[in-house]
Amino acid sequence: RHGGAESGATTMSVWGPVRFWRAYVHSLEKRPLRTQAATGGVICGLGDIITQTAVEKHDSLSLPRSLGMITWGCLYSGAFQYCWFRLLDHKIKHPGLTGTILKTAADQALDIGALPAFFALSGLWRGLVWEQIQRKIEKEYVSTLLTNFSVWIPAQAINFSLVPPKFRVLFSCVIDLGWNTFLSFVAHREVPTALTHTDISLTLDDSLLHTESKPVHIKDLLRNEEDSQRP
Repeated sequence: RHGGAESGATTMSVWGPVRFWRAYVHSLEKRPLRTQAATGGVICGLGDIITQTAVEKHDSLSLPRSLGMITWGCLYSGAFQYCWFRLLDHKIKHPGLTGTILKTAADQALDIGALPAFFALSGLWRGLVWEQIQRKIEKEYVSTLLTNFSVWIPAQAINFSLVPPKFRVLFSCVIDLGWNTFLSFVAHREVPTALTHTDISLTLDDSLLHTESKPVHIKDLLRNEEDSQRP
């Protein structure tokens, strides 16, 4: 009797994911746009939660930050990519390797503009002013774009060549789980405030910056520079 009960419990545990998958596929067929948007939002939000808890090791979650990532996931990773992939299939009719190369190239060209938009939206969501957002883009854009190419060129080549069209957003979102963990970390790490002075370029000795742990002011630095140049 106990063996039968255990067998029944095992069957239920196996059929649970199967039923969920069937329900998900049914939803993809009946309500594709909403389902893809929800998929992108859930996976982007999960990536941010992983970043905050496992990578940055915060004691508590920042809900505004997570909501920002969920919003980006719903709008871009889910809904927009669903429409974008359909457009690529409609416009690029080449079969085989040629079609895969053209679709992948078009997708990566889109990312060149999508990354600044992501940094801008995540910055606005955090309450940053435009100067801070601009400095963030200048600091992070190139390195993030190069990392994007290294991840997404092979991923989308596989996506466009092997994955059925209705599952392409899901495939991208699975890759997104790791990518968005990285992207959330990059978007929310602090960029040091730049120290500028019009038409003056200073090269400072380390001893000037660390004398008795006292704060250093620009006027003091200029005075020291003038004194050092006197005979």
